[in-house]
Amino acid sequence: MKKSLLILLSFFTIISKSQTLMSVGPQISTYSGATRGYHFTAPVSFNMCALFIPTDASTGTQDIRVVRFTAGAPPAFAGTTLLYTTLFTASGVASTTTLSCSIPITAGDIIGIYGTRSTACVNSYGNPNVLTSIMGFTTTLQRSGTQNCLGTLATWPLPIWSEVSGSIGRIYMYYNCCITPTITAIASPSSICNGASVAILGGGATTYTWMPGSINTESIVVTPSVTTSYTLSGSNAGCTSTETVEVTVNPTPTISLVPLPASICNGESAAILGSGAATYTWMPGSINTESISVTPSLTTTYTLSGTSVAGCVGTETVEVTVNSIPTISAIASNSVICMGGSTTLSGTGGSTYSWTGGITDGVAFSPTVTTTYTLTGTSISGCTNTSIITVTVINIPVISVNSPTICAGETATLSVSGATSYSWNTGETTSNINPSPLTNSNYTVTGYNSICSSSLIASVSVNTLTIYTSTIISCANKPNTINAGISSATSYTWSNSVNTISQVVAPTTTQTYSVSGNIGSCHVLSSVITLSINPLFTDYTGIDEQFVIKDNILTLINISTGASNYEWNFCDGTSSILTNQLFLAKDTGYCCIKLIAKNISCRDSTFKCINIVNEASFIAPNVFTPNGDSRNDVFKIKTDGIKTLSCFIFDRWGIKVYEWDGINGGWDGTTKKGEAADGVYYFVLEYKDYKDNARKSKGIFHLFNN
Repeated sequence: MKKSLLILLSFFTIISKSQTLMSVGPQISTYSGATRGYHFTAPVSFNMCALFIPTDASTGTQDIRVVRFTAGAPPAFAGTTLLYTTLFTASGVASTTTLSCSIPITAGDIIGIYGTRSTACVNSYGNPNVLTSIMGFTTTLQRSGTQNCLGTLATWPLPIWSEVSGSIGRIYMYYNCCITPTITAIASPSSICNGASVAILGGGATTYTWMPGSINTESIVVTPSVTTSYTLSGSNAGCTSTETVEVTVNPTPTISLVPLPASICNGESAAILGSGAATYTWMPGSINTESISVTPSLTTTYTLSGTSVAGCVGTETVEVTVNSIPTISAIASNSVICMGGSTTLSGTGGSTYSWTGGITDGVAFSPTVTTTYTLTGTSISGCTNTSIITVTVINIPVISVNSPTICAGETATLSVSGATSYSWNTGETTSNINPSPLTNSNYTVTGYNSICSSSLIASVSVNTLTIYTSTIISCANKPNTINAGISSATSYTWSNSVNTISQVVAPTTTQTYSVSGNIGSCHVLSSVITLSINPLFTDYTGIDEQFVIKDNILTLINISTGASNYEWNFCDGTSSILTNQLFLAKDTGYCCIKLIAKNISCRDSTFKCINIVNEASFIAPNVFTPNGDSRNDVFKIKTDGIKTLSCFIFDRWGIKVYEWDGINGGWDGTTKKGEAADGVYYFVLEYKDYKDNARKSKGIFHLFNN
């Protein structure tokens, strides 16, 4: 017993080094009276450096055993095995002590770890078949143990069995125990510009690994493009620690240049707007403003260097194109024109052209006054220049010439004015000529002012005598227009004292009319016109009244004279060629009857109209209900063939309660005293038909308000 105590003391050291705990999962229950634990196959070689039974189930003293099975995993219960080597044993260890050990484990070893707390052998049960890892390699913890209590037995070894479907006994196992190194990682500077490099100095360990990059040097030089955290893992005697340092990467400022405009004409200026940085330097010029205004004489490239607040520098260039000014020339197809003539203005030396005065380049136009025009020519690059040209307009001479009228055999005098020289179609060049034409004649004269000319025609009218006779056959009383025969006379004298070129006459018998015409003192017309009358008269009897009762028969007697045949046209759309006619007034309304009489050369007509009306009648309702429901609310008389109507309403005691005049009137059930009561009422009608026959009728009706 004393020997066991000495062995126990040699391992009871509190761990103060770095170590890695293998996970055994959470406690799910407890068990007492026997010893439980787990066994596993080592997935990798490692060093077991500490053990501890968690206090979840009990805080009593600890009893722990570690074995390596030499003939495979322990058999399933109730089979047992003693084929194992004991690697570690400790009994009665204080509740809070983590037991230090140093047990080398080789990959493939089947290791069993067993332990309980207190003499009651209290086990902390976890899940069955716990999947865990050692140094990143997975393995499965399976339940095994012994039916004996370690806390009450001094005997060891004991038979061990397995029960892989049961809950494992939870004992913490630590591996890779060592002193954690203190790692340093210093970047100087810790803030750089994009594209720059920085050295990061590491220390505190014997071996190193930098991430990202998996670089195994103590220090590194990096050129990150974005802000990056670098982690240095350092190891000493198998223990690893890390340190992280961040290198801030400040972006290169994005310099933006906007030329306004990017292309200019020689002599113009452009503004270049810069942005994107805190301070600026322009080249050429070493100007330190954000934007500049430039007036280059030739195409120039400008560079802007911009520095951000973090001290990073970005550059951008922009080219300002300088275009030359075009040489513009203005050309006229005719620079001197007559009034009304046209000219065409064209430009050369440019790509497009614009003229003052609304002129279109290359399109003919006609100016009315001498004008100076300005041409603006634009090159293909948008640069402009101007040129001027004057178009002189000479007025066309405004000449005038007389056009006399002479009697036959006389001599005319033609006089022209308004120009500096003249030319007649007769070959004469004087301003006055004296022709003696026998008939109406035209003479053309042209007047000249410099290069411009105008022409007129002078007419000499010769008044000759015209003799004209005519016979017109017409009908009696028919208006006829008789004409003198010529329209050239200035005065006319008719035999019936009319003094116009024509007149309208409607004789009842044959008449003869003579007319003479003069132009000034010249006698130019002598006419005789005979109007021969063919007599014809049309009329009929049988219509004596304006109103005719429907279905009456009218006897129409033809009293026309001078006709050979007749045609009747009736308002119902029918017609007849009989001399006399019977007509049935079968449709009400306005009706006109036309009689047409004809002979060989003449035609006459007459018509008479009547109003066909129904026999006078009316319909009166026997009930009406003035209750405001918009149905049968008014007592009205429906009439036919009645021209005038008066209605009188009486109550059953003979008292008049209402009256109205007119065929469209009615009673809404109200009286001077208010709403009329329900009951029997009487009406009296006094009316006339369309022939003014007076009649009187009466009747009764019932009034219901509800």
